[in-house]
Formats: sequence, structure tokens, C-alpha cells
Amino acid sequence: MNCFYSNFGKYDWNLRCRMGLLKGFVKEIKVLLALRDTPTVINIISYCIPKNPLENIGYVSIITERGDPLDIFSLIQLTSHQRHQLFLVMLSFFTENPNLSLHDFRRQQIVLVNGQPKIVDFDDVHFNNGLSNTTECNHSSIFIKLQSEMLMNNATDNI
Repeated sequence: MNCFYSNFGKYDWNLRCRMGLLKGFVKEIKVLLALRDTPTVINIISYCIPKNPLENIGYVSIITERGDPLDIFSLIQLTSHQRHQLFLVMLSFFTENPNLSLHDFRRQQIVLVNGQPKIVDFDDVHFNNGLSNTTECNHSSIFIKLQSEMLMNNATDNI
């Protein structure tokens, strides 16, 4: 049983859930618009937030360019050089955006658009005001995560 449901009753839990979903959508839209000219970020085409969005949550939507999921099967079909190139492209995104913290980063947040990797999920992103130990730790963990997600044995190997 959900803690909101057990603590606040069904109506309040439902309202809080919808508010959380709506906040996530709005945050995602803001980030996609802010990073719209970044080649490694999915392009937003349109979005819709209807009147009374809490009552019409099913009509809240984001439309982006189409990409193919970067799943394990597509990675296996790539050469180690191609995987390394994908790794470098994604790594450069995080290097060029040091104030961006993307928590719980995983391969499922990447799609391929015309062979180019693009990040699609930004609802759990934070922008830091400056470099900090937390930012450096986050980027270190993303480096390690990218290595494993791209099926790299050693990302620093010469290819």
C-alpha cells in the first residue's frame, strides 16, 4: 500500500500524485527548451499543458523527434569502435555541461537519431550554480556508468 494513500486518504494521494507528475512534465519541458540547441539532447517539437492540468493529466504531453532506443541488442551489433564513439559523444555532453547533474543515468535514457546518440529523459536533472564535490562525484559516476552501459571494457583503451 502506498504511503500517500495510507496516510492521507485516496483523494489526497491522487492529487499529490498528479501534482508530482505535472511538476515532472514541466521540469522536463523547461530542460528540453533550455538545451534545445544541444546536439546530444532530443529535440522538442511541441508540448501541451491543457487548462486544469490536474483534472486533465492524460492530455499533458511532450512531442519530440523520433529516435530508436539504445538497447543491448543494438549495442551488440555495433563494433567496439562505434561504441567508443558513442561513449565519447555522451561524455563530451557531460563535460560541456558541468553544472548539469543527471541522477540515475542509464542507457534507457539514450536514443539514436540518424545514428547520433541523444538523451531523452530529463525529469531528474538538477543544475548546480558552480562546480562542487557533488558535481564531480556525479560526473565520475556517470563516466563509470557510461562505460558499463556502452559495453566498454575500458573506456580509455586506444581503438
